[in-house]
Amino acid sequence: MLRRPPPKALSTVRSLLEEAHRRITDSRFASAKSLLRSSITDLPFSAVSASLTIPSPLLLDMLLRLYSDSGNLSDALAAFDSLSASPSAAAVDPRSTNSYLLALRRAGLHRSAADFLRRRLLPSSLASPESSAIVISGLCDSGDLSDAESLLFRDGAPPSIYAYNSLLRAHLRTPDTAAADRILTSIDASGGLGVSRNAATYTILIVHFTNARSFADAEKAFDEMKERKIAGDVHLYTSVVHSRCRSGDVRRAVEAFDECVAAGVRPNERTYGALIDGFCKAGRMDAAEALKAEMLRRGLAPNRLILTSLVNGYRKKRMSREALELGESMGDLDSHARNAIASALSKLGRAKEARGLLNSGVEHNVVTLTSLIAAHCKSGELTEAVRVFEGMESPNLVTYNALIEGHCRRGRVREAERLVAEMERKGLKADAYTYTSLVRGHCEAGMVDAAVRVFGEMGMKGVAPNAYSYEALITGLARKGRVGEAFGLYEEMVAKGLRPDDRVYASLVGSLHVS
Repeated sequence: MLRRPPPKALSTVRSLLEEAHRRITDSRFASAKSLLRSSITDLPFSAVSASLTIPSPLLLDMLLRLYSDSGNLSDALAAFDSLSASPSAAAVDPRSTNSYLLALRRAGLHRSAADFLRRRLLPSSLASPESSAIVISGLCDSGDLSDAESLLFRDGAPPSIYAYNSLLRAHLRTPDTAAADRILTSIDASGGLGVSRNAATYTILIVHFTNARSFADAEKAFDEMKERKIAGDVHLYTSVVHSRCRSGDVRRAVEAFDECVAAGVRPNERTYGALIDGFCKAGRMDAAEALKAEMLRRGLAPNRLILTSLVNGYRKKRMSREALELGESMGDLDSHARNAIASALSKLGRAKEARGLLNSGVEHNVVTLTSLIAAHCKSGELTEAVRVFEGMESPNLVTYNALIEGHCRRGRVREAERLVAEMERKGLKADAYTYTSLVRGHCEAGMVDAAVRVFGEMGMKGVAPNAYSYEALITGLARKGRVGEAFGLYEEMVAKGLRPDDRVYASLVGSLHVS
């Protein structure tokens, strides 16, 4: 607890303050700040004020900033009040009041910051666009949009595009998109005040549209920005690359990346990461590795998210050894990387290692437990997989699919169908993966008619069969010598633009020998 120093120490405090004042007068500001920080700011301002013999606005201003930086908010406010009450109140440096406002924001005291702006800064014309932006941004982050708008539109807080962008971002997080449109209109109407849309405005819009999967609107926002001749920054271009990758248009994501470089904007880790992730999801691992190599040449080290994207990309391409080698080079693993590497281990038949890796995590979430279930199923430990499943509070569709596939592989198709019914009662809709597991399970059990029935249900329920669905049923029909149906299904598969793999061809050729 801070205490007033005893009388015999006041002379020492006074001497220190006088020395700090001399250093400020000599423009040795860093030295003065160091002296005050080490010997004065652990004292309450009341004790410091009692020792001030020389009125020094610069000294008070420095104390205001130091108290703010140390989180001593009550003494910072006392220093401000002392400074603003002096004849040299105009000497208050906006950077110092901003330090105090930032300290309030760090402490989560957004209403106190708004009160300071309204009661102390605005009446004395000490408010700046930056101080308004700090307060309004904090109110927006805390969800108090009403007070934020009141400051900007009714109380006369100096406007800035940073304050407007905070309001825009906050409104876009709510269902009230009309309010966001109103903020954009206000920005455009404030041109005379030096406020106009900037790259950050469009980054906010593009990120919002991308998250809402309104990719066409994201493109319109990007086009509009260019029409207004607003220069993009690295955050803007990163958002465009990410949006195009999310939409599956990796070719145009590359165009945005190249446009970023051509504009003289240096891509950062996030820009590279967005495009690498897009390449990985598209199965273009050579391109992803080439981009990673380019990062390294430019002195940027791939972060954990990028490496996890690569691990997942290799895993989805069934390149489990490459996924494992990359994962082993990552050192400490987060849950996403751990799950991806465990999946790769399972596919290599190393289920015991996969389980050990998953169990090494500090906490288990749905993704981790789903990977653990998949690892148990892969190694034939269905009882253990069921035990993990039954201990989960909220298994998701992927969790159900992992266990359904495990039951089907063990010939327990009825139990798999029971799980499908259970998950649908919970509002989880079966997808192509679910149905493919059932089709394959029925075929491997020799119940091809049941497999045909399940395959037909997919279409009736609006689930499009994928290449694996067709492969499973074609293989089952071929094994039973039902050549005509197998070839008919093959032709349907090709007509839908699905590419058969070698197993389909082998099954069809084999069926000719059977028949």
